Amino acid sequence: ITFDGSRGTEASMYFDGRHKICRYHTDGIGELYDLAADPCEYQDLWNDKNYARLKMELLEKHFDAMMRTIGKGVHRTAEY
Repeated sequence: ITFDGSRGTEASMYFDGRHKICRYHTDGIGELYDLAADPCEYQDLWNDKNYARLKMELLEKHFDAMMRTIGKGVHRTAEY
């Protein structure tokens, strides 16, 4: 992954104990590693079709974990 540095990037990471997934939110790209098989993160599996299902599962878990860190939003004052 190459960044030109002109606008920075926003990223987040999720680790399930074996797999590490990073999502670069400003660029729509990411990285996926199987740390049991590749502890030094040499083999990025993000675009590997054999890992597409795992990538989606990890992205869902990542999203759920991020949602648990924020508030519930504005308090409703009336019914809709």
